[in-house]
Amino acid sequence: MSDGTAARDDEFVAAFEARTLPPERFDHGGHLRMAWLYLRRHGFPDGAVRFMAALRAYVTHLGAHQKYHETITWAYVVLLNEELTLRATAGESFDELLDRRPEL
Repeated sequence: MSDGTAARDDEFVAAFEARTLPPERFDHGGHLRMAWLYLRRHGFPDGAVRFMAALRAYVTHLGAHQKYHETITWAYVVLLNEELTLRATAGESFDELLDRRPEL
């Protein structure tokens, strides 16, 4: 991962956690990327728990708490963790993951 990518990832996470990330930057791909970043940084299950707590805070802040679905979120986080731990190559980027698993 290049320093530029790491910096962009850090900014993305920081904006999400500060609840300043514009909702248009947090589409389905944004959700997946954020969960992937949390899993990469904190492992499983800690990264999953941290991501879901931050996600609930973010959607509540936006007044969109009704859009949060715990079961679906867990399902995607578990799928991403499976990819990271069982199928990803060392240092695989998020974009490479999506190239390999576009159905996610």
